[in-house]
Amino acid sequence: ETPLLSAIADGRLKRLITRAGANGLEPVFHTAFTRTSYRLSFDDGGWVMLDIDVGEIVTTTAAAVEPLCELELELEAGPAHRLFDLARRINADVPLRVSVSSKANRGYALAAGETPGWNRFARPDLTGNVTVEDAITLAVQRCLDHLLGNETCLLETDDPEGVHQVRIALRRLRSTLRLFRSVLPADQYRWLTDEIKWLTKQLAAARDWDVFSD
Repeated sequence: ETPLLSAIADGRLKRLITRAGANGLEPVFHTAFTRTSYRLSFDDGGWVMLDIDVGEIVTTTAAAVEPLCELELELEAGPAHRLFDLARRINADVPLRVSVSSKANRGYALAAGETPGWNRFARPDLTGNVTVEDAITLAVQRCLDHLLGNETCLLETDDPEGVHQVRIALRRLRSTLRLFRSVLPADQYRWLTDEIKWLTKQLAAARDWDVFSD
């Protein structure tokens, strides 16, 4: 309940909190949820922690409440691909969406009354002794971050910029894959580019109407 001042690196923030004192601070939101945890073991000795959080995010005034229903997978031992295989198996039975927003970020947005906004692409840092594998990983990850960072805006708001930014993310991802095509498995490259083309086409009509209306 009491802020740990020694954990605050920002000197200005630390001074502000010190001057405010214990009575000068109050929470703007809290999370109330039940966590159910499972340890899942693979045949090869690897294992994953699966946590399910169900509850809600509540602002201090209780003026706004947002439901919370999250499933988190954390690889504790074993190859990373086993984690993705497990996630896909779960997703086959339970429709899931990848979340890139933490409980804290969602809480602050709820308290401020903010609607999901759109995000721009952030360039990957490819300076220094970066290997080809590292470059592919960084570049593709930034494209996926850009796409997922605009998914909520696209699905839950009327802001056409969400559609536009997702299409930009898809074009960048397709260009990145084409750039590294010579070092990618041919079957995976074809599958990914086909999926990107399909998703881009689904958004084409909405984007065309947006441009036309402008």
